[in-house]
Amino acid sequence: MPGQIIKLSGVTAASTVGVPRILMGAADKAALRVSSLAHVVSPKSMSATSSGVTGRCRATGKKLVPKGVAADLQLRTVGGFTGIGLSRLSAAGLALPAGSATPSYTIVMAIQMGQSDIDGATPANLVYTSTDAGADVATILRYYGKAYAGSGGSDLLLASGSTPYTANTPAVIKPRPDGAWIIVAIDYNDVTRVLSMALNGAAYTAVTKPANHAPGAGGYFTIGYPNSSASLRGSMLGDLYLFSDSLLKTPSGQDQLAAVVAGLKSDYGIQ
Repeated sequence: MPGQIIKLSGVTAASTVGVPRILMGAADKAALRVSSLAHVVSPKSMSATSSGVTGRCRATGKKLVPKGVAADLQLRTVGGFTGIGLSRLSAAGLALPAGSATPSYTIVMAIQMGQSDIDGATPANLVYTSTDAGADVATILRYYGKAYAGSGGSDLLLASGSTPYTANTPAVIKPRPDGAWIIVAIDYNDVTRVLSMALNGAAYTAVTKPANHAPGAGGYFTIGYPNSSASLRGSMLGDLYLFSDSLLKTPSGQDQLAAVVAGLKSDYGIQ
């Protein structure tokens, strides 16, 4: 029998001819299965402007907030993948919405290590991600470079505060894998105060923080470190998934985290 077309007055179609398709990668599909998924940052969905970089959290639709000298933020492509970086050494970053920093969290992200930061004769001291809540500022992933005493010359350093290698600021130190892009998973359980990090899906290394994380109601995560000219230096941050709880604390959460990491490795072509 012939078909029938019904026109509903006042109803707008969700999509139409010429509208860009929403493409989901393997990490997107895995992350959407996790109930604690809070925020997603994807540089490939962002835009460069005369005042820096603009974009939205893909999970909430909320705008990312420029911090510091925001005009120095830029989008660059390395190995076919887009990342958020800097046009020059500058104190600049992008903040997720207020409240995005929770006491416990899991973060999975792709990072690119700039060769100038790896080869530099002075400590790179770059910060990929941090949290800020006024007096409580914590660096979530920091790289110190080969010139930093005790770093071994090729380490990624995860610190619970701005100063590593001290009694009150434990840090996880991991050898830097080869390749332009690295997948980093960081899990923090504020009940046990255990901070864990793994690179490219390998085994986690953990330390116990001496004090709880206290971001407060308005605390937020940032890309880069707008409080210092170190920030991202010559490196970049790619896709990022932020969960509002520790996924390592339960067996099911561990499986979900492993799936997100595997998905992001697949998206970035990492074996």
